[in-house]
Amino acid sequence: AALQALLKNPLADPFLLGTSGGAAAGAATAALLGASPLVSPAAAFVGAAAASVGVAALARRGGRLDLQRLLLAGLIANAFFSAMLLLVFSAASGEAARSMLFWMMGSLADATPSRIAALLPYAVLGGAALLGFASRLNLFAVGEENAAALGVNTEAAKRIVFLAASLLTGAAVAFAGVIGFVGLLVPHAVRSVAGNDQRTLLPASAL
Repeated sequence: AALQALLKNPLADPFLLGTSGGAAAGAATAALLGASPLVSPAAAFVGAAAASVGVAALARRGGRLDLQRLLLAGLIANAFFSAMLLLVFSAASGEAARSMLFWMMGSLADATPSRIAALLPYAVLGGAALLGFASRLNLFAVGEENAAALGVNTEAAKRIVFLAASLLTGAAVAFAGVIGFVGLLVPHAVRSVAGNDQRTLLPASAL
């Protein structure tokens, strides 16, 4: 929801921006190297963080985070990680490839209290950052230049919103795998009921 507001693009989601792909590539690579399943969440999170930093670096122009280039950089990252995943699958044994495939499909079967507790710090930190910028995201709807004219520090807002969304995505994908439709469809479903005010849309989408 935050990325759709920031980019003013109804098709924006963490998968499109390469964050989910980076997480999947990290976990698949760890599995290929024979790491314990307990390592997969950490490897996925590292992959998501690397993807986010790489996309942000590619999207910089003249010291600014260019939103159009951010989307293009995300598409490039997504294509790269898709190719990387195919390479990992081609090198994996049958059993390893099968386990990686099931992980990438995503599952809530391991939603135990301990895992929820492990996710809580990421959810609180990322969620608080996005909610703190909800009113500024509303102003992005009238355009970045207009938001700046209304007093929004657009560069800080872009960086924090993108990094907070990446943090939330990396943590979720690390524990539950890639469930791609959630990030794209949930905000639209909620928007049809709760409207487009980010102060309401963001917490409702989280729920």
